[in-house]
Amino acid sequence: MLRTYAAQLNDWVANGVLSEPENSLLRHDLVLASNRVANIAGTYGHHRSKWGNGSLSRLELRPTIFMRKQRIDHIVYQGPAEEIAPLVKADLCYIDPPYMKRQYAANYHIIETIARGDAPEAVGVSGLRPWRDQYSDFCSKVKIRNAFRSIFDSVECDQFMISYSEDGLLSEEQLLDLFSEVGEVTLEKFPFMRFRSNAGGQVMEYLFHIKR
Repeated sequence: MLRTYAAQLNDWVANGVLSEPENSLLRHDLVLASNRVANIAGTYGHHRSKWGNGSLSRLELRPTIFMRKQRIDHIVYQGPAEEIAPLVKADLCYIDPPYMKRQYAANYHIIETIARGDAPEAVGVSGLRPWRDQYSDFCSKVKIRNAFRSIFDSVECDQFMISYSEDGLLSEEQLLDLFSEVGEVTLEKFPFMRFRSNAGGQVMEYLFHIKR
């Protein structure tokens, strides 16, 4: 069924039935619908061995509800944060990077395929799409520091808010050392329950504030 919906969108685009905003909106709705019935424990890199109740439900597209007065005075950039940073001028930048070695492009491959509207050849046990073109340096313990530095050095901004987790590649102390290169750093910590597919208990989430 998912393939049927995605193929239908591609046909409509090819035949000029949908405008680009309409195509984007319907793909957005299809992504949300797919996520509601996905037979996964957390990511699309691994599926459950048995069918869950949600995955046995019908795939249903629900219309997106828009606010009556939508703001349009904003700019949206798409691409690696390190490449976009030179284009950004702001009073404050919020950065919410990946914090584990798990690459998002690989582990959310079905969602990526819906968004792109392509039909890549699936490889491996989990049937992943080719994803190396979206490799993130934030998922590498060796490269993450320079990824952060690239943003700090390029963006025109004097204040940053950065979200991170104690389960991340860098420890609290390592992050404080890194961010202190930029300016004055303060840290707030918030306990959260771990995601249900992981071990129980709480995990500490970090919110760093940097002022040049």
